[in-house]
Amino acid sequence: MAALPNGIAYRIICPDYLSTDTGNNFGNSGAFLLNSQGKVIGVDVATVTQTNETKRLGFAIPTKTAVNIAAPLISDMASFGRIILTQKEVKLMSKLQHKIFTKMKHHWKLCIGTIMVLFVFTASSALGAKVLFVVGKKDLRASDRFIKNHIENRGIKVIIREDKTVKTEDASGTDLVILSESARSREIGTKFRDVAVPVICSEPWLFGNLGMTGHTKKVDFGRKSHQKTIVIINHSHPLCASCSKEVQVCAKRFYMGWGLPGKNAITVAGLSTDPNKCTIFAYEVGVEMPGLISPARRVGLFLFRNTANSLTPEGWSLFDAAVDWSISGTQTAIKSEIHTKTAEE
Repeated sequence: MAALPNGIAYRIICPDYLSTDTGNNFGNSGAFLLNSQGKVIGVDVATVTQTNETKRLGFAIPTKTAVNIAAPLISDMASFGRIILTQKEVKLMSKLQHKIFTKMKHHWKLCIGTIMVLFVFTASSALGAKVLFVVGKKDLRASDRFIKNHIENRGIKVIIREDKTVKTEDASGTDLVILSESARSREIGTKFRDVAVPVICSEPWLFGNLGMTGHTKKVDFGRKSHQKTIVIINHSHPLCASCSKEVQVCAKRFYMGWGLPGKNAITVAGLSTDPNKCTIFAYEVGVEMPGLISPARRVGLFLFRNTANSLTPEGWSLFDAAVDWSISGTQTAIKSEIHTKTAEE
């Protein structure tokens, strides 16, 4: 616990944060903040310390805000067995928090709202979700291993399947399918064309099979050598991850995949030399793609051979945004279905 000398708290950064001059210990996130009368006024979330560690500045979430946050999250846990956060919540917390340490041992109902919001910086917007990750070989390449570890570190379960042996039904019960660039188009074919599960595809040669573009190589899809940057062309969509107009996504030059999507696509980013060749594009569920009506959300993503090894923080932010946006569509559908059944009953 932490106490405020003289009951003083200062609101800075944003109206929903308390800044205190209490000497909070590291690892105290989730502890109650008390005023001089012993009243709980907040929940500790972070500490900023100077290099000599003689002066500390603590931050806390006011109790009213924590309670308001906790209620819907507890409801999500009861209904879905996972926490679901909106893109707005993810974006807000990633801006406000740089580094978070959290602990939760007892009284989870009191702490869960605060703890899960704090975890946003490293966790997915759908904790406990399942991702089917389709790769070229089960003995993962370095790039695929980076991606797997990154996803798992965000609280998502990853199921690995090799392109030769994966089946369409493997997508059943998952929240997202990710097709690695290492997955060979001749092995995947149209296995995931009609699945009612969101798909992120990083293999341009699969765009046509999925119905996301036409089928002509170097016209409807392709790759561009010696690339490090992309141009954001849609700053209002969550898939841009709040990135600037031109963003370096990789520390070294690489072959960057691109596609020429249909008129109903959400175009987010393109090659720096030709923005019309999209490096990030997507389709909402139920819209007409070049090959079929989208059965669920679809995303085309620029990741190509050995890219993940050298992704910049901005590159990972764009990857995370693709995962979060795709999964959030699944959760919206689940909630809608549950509400519909409840109304019918």
